Amino acid sequence: SYQIYIKIFGNKHRDVGRSLTELGRIFSLSGELDSALFYSQKALIAVIPDFYDTNYYVSVESHNIIPDQILFFALNGKAEILFQLYNKNNSFCDLETSYKTYENAIRVSDTLQASYLSSEDSKLIFSNIIKSTFSNAIKTAIQLYKITGNSEYLEKAFTFSEKSKAAILLA
Repeated sequence: SYQIYIKIFGNKHRDVGRSLTELGRIFSLSGELDSALFYSQKALIAVIPDFYDTNYYVSVESHNIIPDQILFFALNGKAEILFQLYNKNNSFCDLETSYKTYENAIRVSDTLQASYLSSEDSKLIFSNIIKSTFSNAIKTAIQLYKITGNSEYLEKAFTFSEKSKAAILLA
């Protein structure tokens, strides 16, 4: 479907981003983390209008982000893959970028919960998905705290925990 979407829509389209996110997820599930990260980054490039950077460690927060579910899934997928890479290679850069990417995914989810998700069903489904995002973001922040001793990471883990509870209550 990815090649078909490219022909129809070009490289910058949310359906292209959806296909690339799924490719990243499939490669991640099969343990091919480098390929998974490659496709996750391409997914972000496809869904963020002014983002073209292929460097996995560049944050998207300064770009023209238009919150939508595909962007959320692309960010969440990339963060998960980076955390898996950290567990495999013990690279601090992977862990730190995973953390920043989870922060961006949570920012997007905050906007989605406040505006796009108007029906009760969609809020409930999304709250179940975001629950694992918060859980993984908390693990990432705690791991960063253990490595650096920087209490800001511990405070952020607490903030993620509180936001997770609020997201569930708002569903």
